[in-house]
Amino acid sequence: MKRIIVFIAIMLSLSLTLASCGRQDDGTVQSAPRPQSSSAADASQSAQAAPAEPVQTNPADPVQADPTPDQSAEQEPEQTQEIPAAYREILDLNAAIVKNGDAALLDEAYGEDRVSIVIRYSVGRPESWGYCLMDVDGDGEQELLLAALDDDHIGTEICQMFRIVDGQAVEILTGMERNWYQLREDGMIYSEGSGGAAYHNATVYALEPGCAELAFAEEVYSDLDDDNNQIWLHADASGNKTLISEEEAFDWMASQSASVCAMEYIPFSEYQAS
Repeated sequence: MKRIIVFIAIMLSLSLTLASCGRQDDGTVQSAPRPQSSSAADASQSAQAAPAEPVQTNPADPVQADPTPDQSAEQEPEQTQEIPAAYREILDLNAAIVKNGDAALLDEAYGEDRVSIVIRYSVGRPESWGYCLMDVDGDGEQELLLAALDDDHIGTEICQMFRIVDGQAVEILTGMERNWYQLREDGMIYSEGSGGAAYHNATVYALEPGCAELAFAEEVYSDLDDDNNQIWLHADASGNKTLISEEEAFDWMASQSASVCAMEYIPFSEYQAS
């Protein structure tokens, strides 16, 4: 009899335990999650990973413009901008020399001081001679710059510059093999040249609005003293000259070169003559 009573007590305890496991703290029954078949799970994962189908549109519906800007629509290149007629004649002359390989025309134009001698290295090689239009002095009018684009030049040199004065293109500067010009970031023109091993000059010019020539600002140059020793001097616009050391001279020239800017020249291989 005692065993029967113990058995009944155990059974009642188990029943109470099972009943409490099927309820939450608030007394409500918590249902177990339904098992999902492997095929249903695979279908659910495929539905999540599958890309969205393209939306079918009626051909009669108006096409909506893509709000994303077209990255291929770059700014119009410089050569498509309107070029003043006064510059066209100069550009056409340069194009005839470098694109047609016209050496006779080069000799004629150089004899008349219409082109830089440096252009002779680009005869028949239009990709190595370029031009650009830019407002150098900030007066709202563009100057025309010409330069060599070969491996010996880094895009900062100016071989020839023109500006329009009273409707005519006027040459402001022209460079040579051992004399070149560069544009500083502040709009000043920097030039370096050499007349031999003992003679070197580095000059800063200003391009003033409306003027047909450069205005001297300052210069560092070398010379020979009475004993044929090389000396270095600094000269300013007031005519003052100061003897400086070679180290000071080279430091001054290095500071000028560090402030020059590169131009975006367009090679004459892309130029269309008028």
